Amino acid sequence: MPAAMVFTTVRTILAFLVIVGFPSFSAEAQPGTELIAGAKWEFPGLAGPIVALHAPLGNPNFLALASNGDLLIADVGNNIVLRLSADGTLRVVAGNGMQAYSGDGGPATDASLVNPVAIGVDNEGNFYIEDFGEANLMADPVCGIRRVSPDGTISTIASGAATCGTQFIPGIGFTVDPAGNPVVADEHFVRRINADGSSTTIAGSGSDASVCDGGDGANLTPSPIGDGGPATSAALSPGAIAYDSAGNLYIAETLHARIRKVDANGIISTIAGLGSDCPINHSPDGANASSAKIDNAGGLTFGPDGVLYFNEGLHVRTVTNGTLGTALTKPLLLLPGHTPAPTGMAIDRSGALVLTQGDRVVRATSINSTEIIAGNGLFRSGGDDGPARLATVYDVMGIAADAAGNVYFTERDGNRVRKLSSDGVVSTIAGTGIGGCSDGGPAVSAQLFLPYSIAADVSGGLYIAACDAVLHITPDGVMTAISQGLTSDVALDPQGNLYVATLGRVVRISPNGQTTPIAGTGIPGANPPGVGESALHATLSPSSVAVDPAGNLYLADQITQSIWVVNPSGTITSKYADLNATRLITDATGKLYAIGVDYRIYRVQPGRVSPIDGLANVVALAAGPDNTLLIVRQRLDEDPLHADSEISAVTVSDRRPVRRVIH
Repeated sequence: MPAAMVFTTVRTILAFLVIVGFPSFSAEAQPGTELIAGAKWEFPGLAGPIVALHAPLGNPNFLALASNGDLLIADVGNNIVLRLSADGTLRVVAGNGMQAYSGDGGPATDASLVNPVAIGVDNEGNFYIEDFGEANLMADPVCGIRRVSPDGTISTIASGAATCGTQFIPGIGFTVDPAGNPVVADEHFVRRINADGSSTTIAGSGSDASVCDGGDGANLTPSPIGDGGPATSAALSPGAIAYDSAGNLYIAETLHARIRKVDANGIISTIAGLGSDCPINHSPDGANASSAKIDNAGGLTFGPDGVLYFNEGLHVRTVTNGTLGTALTKPLLLLPGHTPAPTGMAIDRSGALVLTQGDRVVRATSINSTEIIAGNGLFRSGGDDGPARLATVYDVMGIAADAAGNVYFTERDGNRVRKLSSDGVVSTIAGTGIGGCSDGGPAVSAQLFLPYSIAADVSGGLYIAACDAVLHITPDGVMTAISQGLTSDVALDPQGNLYVATLGRVVRISPNGQTTPIAGTGIPGANPPGVGESALHATLSPSSVAVDPAGNLYLADQITQSIWVVNPSGTITSKYADLNATRLITDATGKLYAIGVDYRIYRVQPGRVSPIDGLANVVALAAGPDNTLLIVRQRLDEDPLHADSEISAVTVSDRRPVRRVIH
């Protein structure tokens, strides 16, 4: 299973399970907490220009070429729009970094944007932002088309359901027509936003249909999709849209693997692709585009010579005078299977193809190579080699501590592992920030993909769940894969044995590398384990594991929504507690703690589950030095999809809070 699919599966399971009832007990005492890492994030270019290659972009989603040749970048993660100048610097031209919908009538750089999912430019120097989404404190999503005039003033020209309709992926289809009107793709329509804020349908009847009959491509049935007739009577599922220099509208139907054209008279036709029900494959270069097969169709843009560019999976293809070609043929930055498809696409002032990919903007330098022109891969993550309390950390999903008091944590979307040393300095010890899966070599220069759980052994080594495997980093910084397969959690016992929660099974890896199945059949299921039965015969779906000093193994089962205990002899001794937990840990004294799917921390004892007051929004947990707990929380005042993380040391007392200051 590809790592991206594995991660999506695990995250979906953990996100949508619900808590079942469990006995009600009084909460444990309010804890004393001390923030040790995770300063408040602010985009460093808000105050002035920033070198583009040093900019921590966050999901640049859309590109547009300004009238002077500068490149406009819609950065959804940072809630800003940037302008990339010819000198290689970026400056913010809209958005103050705060996620909200405000600021109309004033400078665009003082305004708050919700989600600048798309941008477009007219011939008068105005640019338009499709601002669509829901901020954390908003009761309902908002949608507005906002205009930034040449003097930098922002205003809303249209808003509400008539603007964005029911489109499934906001921002995937947005452009500006030759007359300067924004044009938006809806679920089955393409609509023009008029000067008075109203909208006019220019393509789509509200229905959808296929092209191929029987799925073998042998019998074409073009009539249901409306080719040759008015575009407003055609079945349509629009994605990316673009105008050519003659004013013809082109529509990529990504789901149906075809590209359609609406001419100046409003007549629609298919210019490339036979549809998604036809055999999945693409025709070679030189094929007639109108009768060719294309494997999906993404973003559209036109070059000054009239060439049409479109995404086909990881590649970029062209249509020139009705003939298919290829502009970019290899995955752009990362390894096959781990490369996000390009989203935004434009042709720059030099005529080169420019794309957004992940957290970077790249330029094609040949048919099979690119160069990074903006983005350093460190979105909301910074402060290396400086004080941890001033460092920003992002999307932390795993945390661990060693015997020397060093803390290690994984930045999942940052594809890195970082270290907070006992003297309070933070550094990166694994991963370059570019997603991928390196095989051996120095960890600090290796590629990682979505690192998740982490454990530290007594010798200074680390174990990480990443890249659809368990990776080991030696004390001298060399990384190797020691186990393959879907991994949701890792834990170590005092003897140095590693316990790995995989799909339907827990395995133990000894210090000499021997792997032994411990629990589960390897086939997840809904039947609860039986007390007294061999753990190897039990049907399990472990989301997390923990081991106490006596060698008892605790399993959080996501199907039965319970915690089970396996003794050192391999027998399931009890259902320890009813709790739907995403993470389990034991401290040095054997106390068991858990994170519930409500993101709270619970103290777990036989038949008893006690929430710890004052600790909410927790996504990761570990036993820390000096009998503390290390917790990772997402900030409440951010969009959960882009929330900063903060790491704290917590001292929990049964009698009274105790504050521990970490220097």
